[in-house]
Amino acid sequence: MLTLRIPTSFSEIKTLIKDRTDKRYKHNKSLFDEAYKRICKEINSGYWSNDISKYMKDTITSPTNGVISQILLECKSKVK
Repeated sequence: MLTLRIPTSFSEIKTLIKDRTDKRYKHNKSLFDEAYKRICKEINSGYWSNDISKYMKDTITSPTNGVISQILLECKSKVK
């Protein structure tokens, strides 16, 4: 499935331009993406199976509206 993101505000347009042109922003974004993957991998590992329910794991690690991804997106927007 193909998802197109159309910017609807000035801040989204600004972020889109930064994402395509600014090398520091790209580097920081890749670091946050890697951190997200590592955190989700650790949460979904078998080590936490008795402590965290499946529903909670899915809620926390969802790529679109999970808690971790929202926190990292907020941090990405604050990084200069």
